[in-house]
Amino acid sequence: DGTVSEGVRVEVSTDVSVNNNGAKTIKVYPTVVNDMLMMELPSRANVDVFNMLGVRVKSIQSLESGQVNLSDLNKGMYILKVHTNEAAESFRIIKQ
Repeated sequence: DGTVSEGVRVEVSTDVSVNNNGAKTIKVYPTVVNDMLMMELPSRANVDVFNMLGVRVKSIQSLESGQVNLSDLNKGMYILKVHTNEAAESFRIIKQ
């Protein structure tokens, strides 16, 4: 469930919160990403990426399913918030 490195334990959850009211789901993978993140969406979506301090570091409007280039982000953990007309979900991702 977690890894230990130099006495630090890290636990990763792919789904932080869900508020989709039974609608089609949003799929985001892989959760540990080098440059390209894949998304399967029920419709166009607005995507915001936040660092762990809560600062928005990237915003994409009217995204369709496909690839999201994260190569411009520094290594670390981020929260991805995805909003469609049918669903709103948050995901924790790690940029390597």
